[in-house]
Amino acid sequence: MCWTTVTFLPRCAPSPEGIDPLSPSAELLESLGQLESWKGNYEQGVAHLKTALELYQKKGDDKGIASVLRKQVLVFYRHSRYNEAIELGSIALEKVRALGDDLGTADALCHIGCSLFAIQKREEAMLYLIEALEKFRVHGHAVGAMICLGRLASIHRMNGDLNEAWSTLRLGKANPLIPESGDTPVASWAPDKLSAGLAEVCDIPCQVLTGACDVTRQVGDRFGTCECLEDIGIIELERGRYEEAEEKFQELIALARSINYGLVLARSTAKLGETLQRQGKLSEAATALENACSLFEEISYRGTESAEAAQNLAQVKEAQGDVEATGSDLSPQWPPVYGRDFRTGTMFDLDRSWRTWEESDSE
Repeated sequence: MCWTTVTFLPRCAPSPEGIDPLSPSAELLESLGQLESWKGNYEQGVAHLKTALELYQKKGDDKGIASVLRKQVLVFYRHSRYNEAIELGSIALEKVRALGDDLGTADALCHIGCSLFAIQKREEAMLYLIEALEKFRVHGHAVGAMICLGRLASIHRMNGDLNEAWSTLRLGKANPLIPESGDTPVASWAPDKLSAGLAEVCDIPCQVLTGACDVTRQVGDRFGTCECLEDIGIIELERGRYEEAEEKFQELIALARSINYGLVLARSTAKLGETLQRQGKLSEAATALENACSLFEEISYRGTESAEAAQNLAQVKEAQGDVEATGSDLSPQWPPVYGRDFRTGTMFDLDRSWRTWEESDSE
């Protein structure tokens, strides 16, 4: 005799009217948007996040809306769209404050501050970064605190407050929370940025930065790898190791272009031009510096680096005997950042004198 067993499955609730049951969820689209951004696929990342935001808005999910807005801010920041990052960051900040999310608030403040810093609004950036730093410290979030400290040190340095810059860097170096961070890609990036700042005054070996660079490669953090390569290249350049610097900048340019990392691509191309210029390779330097000026123009960046690239290009053209090209069109349109030596009262170019000043001070 045969026995038949009948199992009654639970009845699934029907999908809400007007929603395709096969369409991806807001949570999935949010994750896909973040993933595509990490891969450097900017347009796809933005599209996924935009759709996810619309779905969260339809559901009235404030937490989901705040989460997507924060991810959009990060995507815009990474791809040098700083004004959009600031605008969305302000909306995200309002949302996370209303939700009582302190870490989300700190994250939004940090990215607004970094974006303001990138467009040379340093005083405004400092206010956001200081508030973000306080919140990160309260919650023991080492990575966020390190990022804020690094940016604040840069602002102090560019404003001529060298003692404040040095104190801020030392404060970050002494932070005991770094080993406890669970955010591996960013945790590898934060000590790298701090070490790069300290290398200017403490001669920290490039091996430390190379180790951080290896970590970012292992975890697939290409944005973090770009940051590491840029720092190593700049240190090699300042030490006069031009072949090593040229190699790092070439690698960085290829990687930054592959992930559409606009500002880093422009900066590294400018630094490659400067490296070639110092080696007397004027033709190659001119090409690199012209490309850098075009890249800065594409992202509407008006910082010190773009002015320095234009100045270096004018010097190269003059050395080549191209008198016409050294006219006003290649002259720096924005003045260099100067500081005052509080010991002597003299003014100096911070970007060129920062390391020299500290070395003379330590003697």
